[in-house]
Amino acid sequence: MKYLLLTFFAVCLGSFCVYADSCIDFEIVKISSREGKAVLQDAAGKMKLIQTGDTVDGELTVEEIAVNSVVFNKRTKVDFQRIILRLENGKQTIEQITSLPEPSQPLYIPVNISKEEKELPDAGPVK
Repeated sequence: MKYLLLTFFAVCLGSFCVYADSCIDFEIVKISSREGKAVLQDAAGKMKLIQTGDTVDGELTVEEIAVNSVVFNKRTKVDFQRIILRLENGKQTIEQITSLPEPSQPLYIPVNISKEEKELPDAGPVK
């Protein structure tokens, strides 16, 4: 029973995408930086023509198409990911850059206020 539970958890945890290369299920076939387009092929062999601004797999937005790379952006609730697919000498490499949002600055409320600072001078009647 113990081994069955361990196997179950290993299968469940293994199904989540942790790194970009395990989440990307397509390859670059051709890049045309002059036209700003690229051809991708998914695991089933289906090809798709993409250009800047297109959405791939419902979550990746094409940010840039360069001479030998395609840059995708992926925004989640907790972070922002930039995924760069490079095609050099027929070999595809994947680079993932994750950025966390900057924490918001807490409001600063002064604690020790002197009596003089509490009292505002009377400006007199408004004319």
